[in-house]
Amino acid sequence: FLKGTFAILQESDSFFARCRIHLLQCDDTVQEDLLLTDEAQMDALLSRFTLRGGGGTDFRPVFSHAARLQKENRLSHLRGLLYFTDGQG
Repeated sequence: FLKGTFAILQESDSFFARCRIHLLQCDDTVQEDLLLTDEAQMDALLSRFTLRGGGGTDFRPVFSHAARLQKENRLSHLRGLLYFTDGQG
């Protein structure tokens, strides 16, 4: 699923010239924040990807994390968030 999602995002030839992806793994806390800035990093991630978390689902930590990154000028021009959940809370 993750590979398919990245393939859709990459359809533009200049995708990584314009975008930086923060891949957050979260349950009731942010477990991991991986910054992907090029296709090689994405390929490396896909070859070793491991799910983290497994606790109760809570959307708030992701939004708090994104707000903190924006405040620290580490996340600018936020264009969207994709949030996938196992639905268990």
